[in-house]
Formats: sequence, C-alpha cells, structure tokens
Amino acid sequence: MKFTDIFKRNNDQDDVAAQIKAATNISMDKDSRERMRAHLFEYTQLRPMHAGRVSRTSASHYYGFLANLTAHIRPIPVLTAVLIVAVSGGTVAAAETSLPGDTLYPVKVHITEEIRASIATTPKARADWAVARAERRLEEAAMLALAGRLDDATRTALDANFDEHMQRADENRTQLENDSDSSDASEIEKNIGAVRVARRNILDGTRRGARVVVAALQAKAAADTTATSSTTEALVQLTQESPQVSDEPETVARGHRTAAKVRIEATKKFLERSRDLKIEAREKAQERLKEATESFSSGDDDVAHGKKEEASSHFDSALESATEIEDLISDSNDSDEDKSGRKF
Repeated sequence: MKFTDIFKRNNDQDDVAAQIKAATNISMDKDSRERMRAHLFEYTQLRPMHAGRVSRTSASHYYGFLANLTAHIRPIPVLTAVLIVAVSGGTVAAAETSLPGDTLYPVKVHITEEIRASIATTPKARADWAVARAERRLEEAAMLALAGRLDDATRTALDANFDEHMQRADENRTQLENDSDSSDASEIEKNIGAVRVARRNILDGTRRGARVVVAALQAKAAADTTATSSTTEALVQLTQESPQVSDEPETVARGHRTAAKVRIEATKKFLERSRDLKIEAREKAQERLKEATESFSSGDDDVAHGKKEEASSHFDSALESATEIEDLISDSNDSDEDKSGRKF
C-alpha cells in the first residue's frame, strides 16, 4: 500500500483529520526516542542545510529540515506533508512495529525506510539495506500468517514490495560489478539468492527443508526397482513441491538460515503481542521456538568453525521447528473456531 493511497481512499477531510489525530495519540518509550534522534542526527549530518535557505529561528530550521527531508524522498501532496509534521517524533518511531493494515504502516515503509535508504551513500550500503527491507517484508508476512491475517491481497502487496527491494539490490550489485568490486558484488548476489529462497518458504508456503528433499530423492533412487507406483508418485510430488533443489547448496543453506531467522523473530514478536493465545498453544509455540533458536545458534557456530554441512543441517532443523509454530497456532485457532463458531 502506497503512503499516498490513504488520501486517495479518504478524500473527506474529516477522515483525514481522524487519521492524523489517531496517529498523534501514539507514544513511544525512551529507547525508541533515542533511536529516532540518532537516525535524524545522522541524516542531518549527511545532508546539511545551507544557511541561506532558511532563517536562523529554530522553527524555520525545523520546517526547513522537513522540506529538505521530503524533497530527497519523493514529491508528496500537501496533506501528506501535513501528516508527516503531525506524526514526526514519537509516532514515526512507533511505526517501526506496525504491520500491513495498521494505521502507521505507510509511515514505516514510505517515510522511515526511505530516509534510511537515502542516507546509504555507497552501492554496497544501498544493496544491503534493500536486502534488509526485503527481509522485513518477509518478517511481516510471517507475523501476519501467525495471526491468521495473511490474506491473498496482503500477500500480493508484500510480494510486490519484496520484488522492488530485490530489484534495487540487484541494480546496486551491478554497479559494484561495473566498479570492479567483485568481492562485494559476489556477496550481495549470494544474499539476494538467500532471501529469494527464504521468500519461497514464507510467501509461497514451500515449507520442506533441503534435508527432507534430499532424503526423499535418495529413497526414491534406492526404491526404483521395488517401490509401488503410489510411493513413487508421492516422492515425485514431493520433489516437485520443493524448488529449492535447483539452487546451489550454499544458496539453499543461506536461504534456510534467513528464513529461520525471519520466522524466529516473527514468532518472538507475535508471542509478545498476543494476549489471547491459549496457554497450551503458547507453551508449545515457546517449546518449538526454543528448539529453533538452539538449532540456529548451533548453525552459526558451525559456520564460524567452517563446518558447512553441519551448519546446513542445523539451519534446516531451525527452519522446520520455526515453521511448525505457524501450523501449531493455526490448529489451535481452528479448534477454537470449531468449538465457538468464531475465530480465536
């Protein structure tokens, strides 16, 4: 959803005023204020205003800064500028925790993230941030899926934003290649491939790990002479459902690490936010989360010691445990719906 879509759909002034009022009622804690202050200070250091462009009063400096800021992002309507002024400060920081469909989500995607993109001064920094933004879209999708809110329209919108971030990352990777920076270009290319593998797990719902796929292929090869037709068909279907096998092993391992990291973080945030989850479901989710976190940590230790195969196995296990949480919570919600006639 584009930031300006708010005003396309809400032309009535009362609706706009109501959204601005709702946004300004959101507060933030001390840590969030400090982070926001640091981001703004970094921006002003990288893009200083010229003395002749604004007066010396503090108010003029403030509004001059906003004008300079928005000019570097994109042209925006007057009402959008009003909203930026209204939500600057605490609300902008609070927007960082928003999800698609939330009032402050457009501020997060089209204001704060674009500010951070504008202060990335090198192709590598711009590519890294584009990849990070793609991961943020995946994390949002994972959180919405846990909450039962990932509908087709939202999935499509997140997928479109994901593709835009990947395009930006690849454009900067190409620039690195043109600048003969092959090392950074290669690293960015691997990160792009890993995030695309993670996308298949989260946005496409392809949940089977590489270890499961490889085991199925081995079983099929060993059983070719004796397997029944139904078994063979099941194994073929399994491999068709798992496009990861066409990727390089290192890309798959990185992708599963990324997907596991995204799902682990999404689960942590979901459990912190959720107040209505049944105790039994919460305990099972926390148990799976612990398993995923421990496997993920073991994988990182293996990477540090050059144990690539062991690391891949641990990341795959972490992803499987983290993915099971979504099914677990979904089953719990379905059970509640069956008993009460309404969703949890």
